[in-house]
Amino acid sequence: MRALAALVLLAAGCARFDPWGELSALPPGPGPERPPAAPGLRGRTLSVADCLAIGLERNPRTRAAWLASKAAAARLGEEKAPYLPAVDAVAGLSRTDTPELRDGRESPEDELRAGLVVRQTLYDGSREARVRGSEAELRAASFLHHAALHDAALEIELAFAERLAARALVGVAEGALRSAEAHADLARARQAAGVAARFDVLKAQTERADAELALVRARSDARVAQGRLCRAMGLRASEEFEVEEPPSAGAEEAVAVQALLEEALRGRPEMRAAAERIESRRADVALADSGHLPVVSAGAEYGWADREFGELRREWTAGIGVTLPLFSGFGPSYRGGRARAELARAEAEREALARDVELEAWTAHARLAEARDAVEAARRLVEAAEEGARAAEGRYRAGTGSIIELADSLRDRTAARARLVRAELDRSSARVRLERALGRRPAR
Repeated sequence: MRALAALVLLAAGCARFDPWGELSALPPGPGPERPPAAPGLRGRTLSVADCLAIGLERNPRTRAAWLASKAAAARLGEEKAPYLPAVDAVAGLSRTDTPELRDGRESPEDELRAGLVVRQTLYDGSREARVRGSEAELRAASFLHHAALHDAALEIELAFAERLAARALVGVAEGALRSAEAHADLARARQAAGVAARFDVLKAQTERADAELALVRARSDARVAQGRLCRAMGLRASEEFEVEEPPSAGAEEAVAVQALLEEALRGRPEMRAAAERIESRRADVALADSGHLPVVSAGAEYGWADREFGELRREWTAGIGVTLPLFSGFGPSYRGGRARAELARAEAEREALARDVELEAWTAHARLAEARDAVEAARRLVEAAEEGARAAEGRYRAGTGSIIELADSLRDRTAARARLVRAELDRSSARVRLERALGRRPAR
């Protein structure tokens, strides 16, 4: 009995073993527990790499994708289990009543049995196909985990760029308010000198009030952008921290769009996952075709038996068995047809995905080129608006310009600066979207 108890404890311990190394080969992941506690970020300034590190660790979609990879790895280990023998510890106590012919009475008989049973599959035509299919599913799950990481990184980087743009727009609004206040002071001074009408002061005060309202709106938009960034990082919207201005990106290298399309088809994890799903469906076809193959197994049993609770006697058996399927209601034929249809569907889905990936990369490339040109045009617009504002202020000081001309130049300059900020945001967003469309790794 002690030996039996030891075997039970050993079997319970084996439940956590990973002899094939499938689980240990997985990349580090968050695991099934709740996301880690939010780090204290108040007063800190985070770079985009910091935001990515925090967000990818806390994102529930990336956690779910990693756990899907873990489940696929466990399934692969499960399919490899028949390569090793199965060992069972068995024990039983039974009573049998047998009528005795001499006097017609029943004589109860007790029997105690205990022992070990070992079974080993020597040949199974479907075993290799099941393992190949599970390996392909594991690789597909790993690529889908990479795709989830890319999607989460895209969301974080876009929210980070919007947060930077919102802060820049607050700066634009603050600059417009300072200019409006200076114009109001100038109008009051000119009125006191008797060279300007009361209308000039009222117009300047109106422009100042409008600039104050624009600043209130810009600050509100900045708070909303901060909340969106926190949400993308898996934090509460009320979390407070600053963001760091990234180093200015160099000029993008001109790359032929056809080369980018080919890179997208090679690098997108979704495309690689689709290819692995095709391999898994091919393994399913092989598995269906193996339904007519025999299964050869070996077994042995060693134990003790006693019918009178006296001296235990040892018993053993050993043998080899062959199972050859002859007829099972045409099930293998239907399984083969289903497996081949699933394979054809997987190939068609991969082809459709390839066209979608090409279109996404094509569009992202076009949008980035458009955004680059828009930034250059916006810079020229700012230069022209700055020069016009300086000229209007000079004419107003000299008494040759009107307050309306001065107010219009202020609005034009403010709008040009805001347009430049948004154009730079569009360029940053377009660059991030192109990186995602090409399947390049997030910059962590």
